[in-house]
Amino acid sequence: MDEENVFHEGDELVVEFKSRDDHSEIVNYDSPTFPCFSFPGFLTGVEPWVRNAHWHEDMEILTVTRGTMVYNVNGKIIELNKGDTLYVNPKNLHYSDGLNHQYSEYIVIVAHPRILSATADVTRDFLLPVLTDERCEYLLFKNGTPEAADIYKQSEIIINNHENPLEITRSWFNIWHYIFAEHSKSNDSIRTLSYKIDSVKDMIGFIQTNYQNKITLQAISNSGNVSKSTCNYLFKACTGYTPTDYLIRYRIDKAIELLKNTNESISSISGRCGFNSSSYMTEQFVRCIGQTPREYRKKLI
Repeated sequence: MDEENVFHEGDELVVEFKSRDDHSEIVNYDSPTFPCFSFPGFLTGVEPWVRNAHWHEDMEILTVTRGTMVYNVNGKIIELNKGDTLYVNPKNLHYSDGLNHQYSEYIVIVAHPRILSATADVTRDFLLPVLTDERCEYLLFKNGTPEAADIYKQSEIIINNHENPLEITRSWFNIWHYIFAEHSKSNDSIRTLSYKIDSVKDMIGFIQTNYQNKITLQAISNSGNVSKSTCNYLFKACTGYTPTDYLIRYRIDKAIELLKNTNESISSISGRCGFNSSSYMTEQFVRCIGQTPREYRKKLI
């Protein structure tokens, strides 16, 4: 990878998540006219974008280029070492995380399946068998295999040509050759909590819709049609947080947006984000971000 594309410790990366009405992520493509997004990133496990459980209708491929990290797909934790590549099928709940605060680097490419829908025959025979297979949550290509090496090569081509739709499309077709082949020989189910993933999505959506109001654990569990104990278990497995912590962190994310984009007082922001007082928001802000809202806003000036 070119040196200019590598993120080093201390660099800042802002990752903003926008969502649809069903709370699936709207991927911020590199070009508004071509549905592909790519970037090199880094993790230590404390960045604001880790453990951001989300799902989208796009295909996602990540290759670790330095260190070790983990990915959680529908509650299944996958440890990824340098050279490992992970493909995540669309609509599966997933997030990245650092491993024991180790520094790691990776490259990720995300694209909508329509860039591979060259013809009806290609879509029917080579795309849909993978995309519609609910058993196929992800595929793992381990370091040292020809498949992993070439997928990494093609991913680099995409990153280095992110404004060239022809090169991007060609590389995605090359990558899909390996994904289709791996899927064809992977008959064993790797499903984990998938039968409950819709409940998790519903509960996350409930929190994202109602975060400004008082929310109880009972209300969250009711939104997913599960018991409170199951709600706690599923949230911890699929997001890395308890429902209460997820709610607090989501409120803090919204507070950060207001701190960045408005001149509203801390007291006003705390109320708009569902905190019962500015002092409580400050307490949680320090716990999660490591500084007060006032200190955070001051750094933005």
